[in-house]
Parts: sequence; C-alpha cells; structure tokens
Amino acid sequence: MTIAFPDVPLAGHTVTRVLWAVALAAVVILVLAQPRPRRIRTAVGTVAVSAALTATGLAVFLWGFHVPASQISPSVVVAAFLTLVGVLLGGAAVLSGWRRAWALVPMCVSLVTALLLVNQAFVFYPDTESLDPATTYTEVAAGDLPPAGRTVPVADWHPRRGLPRYGTVTTLDPANTASGFQARPASVYLPPAWYSDPRPQLPVLVLMPGIPGSPDQWFSQGAATQAADAWQLSHHGLAPVIITVDGSGGEWTDPLCTDSPRAKVRTYLTRDVPGWLVDRFGVTPDRSRWTIGGLSYGGTCSLQTILNAPDAYGSFLDFSGERTPNNGVDHESTVRDFFDGSEDAFRRQNPEDLLRSRPERFRSVAGRFVAGADDHDAVNDLRLLDGLAVGAGMDVSYTEVPGGHDFETWRTAVAQSLPFVAQRGGIG
Repeated sequence: MTIAFPDVPLAGHTVTRVLWAVALAAVVILVLAQPRPRRIRTAVGTVAVSAALTATGLAVFLWGFHVPASQISPSVVVAAFLTLVGVLLGGAAVLSGWRRAWALVPMCVSLVTALLLVNQAFVFYPDTESLDPATTYTEVAAGDLPPAGRTVPVADWHPRRGLPRYGTVTTLDPANTASGFQARPASVYLPPAWYSDPRPQLPVLVLMPGIPGSPDQWFSQGAATQAADAWQLSHHGLAPVIITVDGSGGEWTDPLCTDSPRAKVRTYLTRDVPGWLVDRFGVTPDRSRWTIGGLSYGGTCSLQTILNAPDAYGSFLDFSGERTPNNGVDHESTVRDFFDGSEDAFRRQNPEDLLRSRPERFRSVAGRFVAGADDHDAVNDLRLLDGLAVGAGMDVSYTEVPGGHDFETWRTAVAQSLPFVAQRGGIG
C-alpha cells in the first residue's frame, strides 16, 4: 500500500482539537437531519441510550476485564459515546425516509473521527505513513529463513559483503516444553549480521506487550525495528535479536507473570524462550548479555522476572510498569488466586520486597525505568522502584519522556534504550 501523503500527523494537540470540532459538528448535523416534529425527542432518546450503553461498556472493562481506571482514557469513553450517538442518529434519519439518506455522510464522519480520537489516547499511529506496515519492516516467512549454521562470538566476527541493508521480522511459536504455557506466536527481528556465515552470537532483547495487547505491536506500533535498524546501520549490521513474546496468554488474560496453578509464565520466560532462541537462532548463550523488557504489564513482568530469576537475564527495561503485580481487583484476591493465599509467598516474589530484603542478589543487574510524563501512576511507581534499585546497588536510571500511557512514550523509550541494550549485549 502506498500512502499518497505520508507526513500528515494523526496525533497531537492540534489534531485533537480539530477532531473534537468535527465530531461535534457531525452530531449537530445529524440532529438537524431528524424530522422536525420529533427532532428533540429523538435527540434526547439517542443521548440517553448512548450514555447507558457507554456506561455498561465501561463497567465491563472495569469489573469484567479488571482494567485499572487510570488506564482508561476519558477521551476514549467520550469517543465511544459520540460514536453511538452518531450511529443511532444516522440510522434514525435514514429510517425516517430515503430523502434523508445523506445523513449517512455525517454518520460515517462521526465514526472516522471517533477512531482517530481513540488513536489520540494510545498514539498507535502518529502519522499517515505509520498506517502502512510495509514502510516499517520487512516480513520473512519462517520457512524461508536460512538453516542453522556456524556461529562465532561477536568479537571473532567480521563484517561481510552482500548482507541485507535492513533487518527482517519473522513469526514463530517458541517451544513451551518446560512450562506448557499456551502463548500466542512471537515475532522475531533478525539484524543483517544474522544472515552472514558464520553468524555472530548476538545478544537478545525480549519484549512483552501490555494488557490488552499483542506481541507484534512492538513492531507494528512500537517502532522497535526502526530503533534496531538505526543502530545496526552504524554498527556493520550488528544489533540485538529482538523477540516480542506473549507474557499473558491472551489479549485480556492476566496471569500475573508468575508460576501459579493458572499458568507457568516465569518458566516460559526464563527456560523455554531462552533455550529455544539459542537452538533456533544461534544467539549468545551468555544470559548476562540478554535484556528482558516490556510496556505496562510487560514492564511490570520484566522487573518481576529478572528479580526472581537474576541468572536468566542481565538487564531489564521497565516502561510504564506498576509498583507491584496485581490482578486489577484487589490485593487480597491477588494473593488468594496466584500465591495460594500466602502473603509470605507474595512478598518472596514481589519486586519491592525483593529489592528491600535481598539487594545483594542484584548488583550485577542493570536496567532502565521509563515513564510518560503525563502517566502519573507510572511516574510515581517507577520513581519508587528506581530508588529501591539504586539502594540495592543496581546500575539503573529513571527517565520521563513526553507522552502518557501510550505508544508515544513507548516508541521513545525503546529508541532511547536500544544503545543501552546493545552495549550490555557486547555490541556497543
């Protein structure tokens, strides 16, 4: 797909103001499109029904899916309300007679503006160019990858001619032999140097999405490939192998990133995925060169994983994570459902408690905490965790970047963190 105007912004304060103006104008036009005798009655009834449906949907997210209220943008709620108003008013106008079929135009406008307003909350697409995934990375079928070959330490590898200019992305299913965890497919970025013979034993960056979210979002919306390619272009094709894995088991599933009767997520992340990567892609077996990271739930999970298994990874990236693992309901049910009702078992795995009680275990661990400046919960939580990590003797830093709990923050975070990941991986 070719985008005719690739540089048109789809997010930002000016875009948001324009979209709200267009959305409200579309609703006003749809009200005026109603037959005059029942215009007011139709408008009031539509608003009431739309408000009830919006409130019901909000309740489902809050108490059905246990989404924290702080992660539900008010603009998304209002956009959903305006969408319902637009659809119901447009439908009522058209059903009142074919002469009002023109009402379909403002109805469609209200739908499009609502989608763009949702984009303002999460910044999935910063501009029109980002609507075309082909402009961000090249996909290669798993069956078209070259077979396993010779590998050498990075220090013994020399650049080769004829390598691809950019890295590629492929989709596969990591082994789950030890955990039995039913994960969604993973996406793997392979830098140009991986295609050489012999291959360098590259470091690894394991990234996880949030909830809701899918692993491929790190490439489709998170711009992880652009960050890696920017690095490898100035380093002879060398960059970390990046794998975006499923740390939850579903779009809305929250297994709390631990081994529990519900799922063995930690075993999957610390045994299955690393062993499979070494066997399948010939990456470095030195786990101190590996980094685990993620956004939101994925950020919480990355810190939780490395503190509970510091030999599995050498570094972490916690983007917009939470202070403590929780199921989104309350602490009591979290402990009951995931830690056999034992507060001691929870504390033995809780990052905050681990940093306070066993700091000597983590002095070789390094990491980066990043929060969006407008994401007040993440700012408070990560500042606290950063202070505890510093007190434990870890090599960490805390950074605030423009944005909220959204991909504006996470794109910036991964781009700024890639040099740290590469240097920790021995290719800096």
